[in-house]
Amino acid sequence: KPIAKPPWPTRLSPAHAPESCQKITYRVVLPAGASTPKIAICHCNGCKRNTGSAFSSNFMVPKATFTFTAGTPKLYLDSTSSDSGQAIQRHFCGDCGSPLTAQGTVQHLIVIKAGTLDEESRGQLDLAVEIFSKRKDKWARASDGNSAHQRRDDRPN
Repeated sequence: KPIAKPPWPTRLSPAHAPESCQKITYRVVLPAGASTPKIAICHCNGCKRNTGSAFSSNFMVPKATFTFTAGTPKLYLDSTSSDSGQAIQRHFCGDCGSPLTAQGTVQHLIVIKAGTLDEESRGQLDLAVEIFSKRKDKWARASDGNSAHQRRDDRPN
């Protein structure tokens, strides 16, 4: 079912990646004049394990601006994979397993997985930083544009 997409920066639409079961929705309401959140790509081991991928694409907002609006996510207290050694609270969908949020030691911020946004909302975000870059897998560097590999969307029809 379609979800309304109010404009940035006052609201982030409660949206999901296409493969998500869409049983859990959320809303982010930023104060007037707040800047649009920026993407942080994380290559830490915890994010790799949590996403099952080479990195995690995230954005952070003040926790007070974030609300789950439908469904009840499962909570996993991850005390083993954090590079900081601190426990991380990870919310995920108990039905499809999609990671949704993470919260570490900075209690006033919540990390939201960028893949949970719809395509339009993701398109409004810009990359700000890559963190734990020294842990970037060498095979993931091909996405930096330094490789001549053929991308799937470049193939002829």
